[in-house]
Amino acid sequence: KIEQAHIALRLVSDQERQLRLQIAAEVETAYLALVQAEEQLSSQQETVGQARKSLQLAEIRFQEGTATQLDVLNAQLAMQQAQTNESQYLLQYNIARDQLLSAMNLLEIESE
Repeated sequence: KIEQAHIALRLVSDQERQLRLQIAAEVETAYLALVQAEEQLSSQQETVGQARKSLQLAEIRFQEGTATQLDVLNAQLAMQQAQTNESQYLLQYNIARDQLLSAMNLLEIESE
């Protein structure tokens, strides 16, 4: 019976070690996903800024008679698409952040 208890203890210890490694891997994966999402969001925010400037220029050029209504509409469409993409990247960022917080909560529970 003592031998069986030692075997069971080693098994539990191995399972605990595997669980800790799995949780650490989940935290690392979630962190990397968050970093990537943050970079994508930041890049898209720059794109929105550029699209906003392009729209302003198209409107000014239209008022001056050097651009067509189609130029303004295309700039508006580009701006709307950039804003839509920004919203999607913001959603991805929030999901990645929540996944990291969830994985870190697992880590905290495991260490208690």
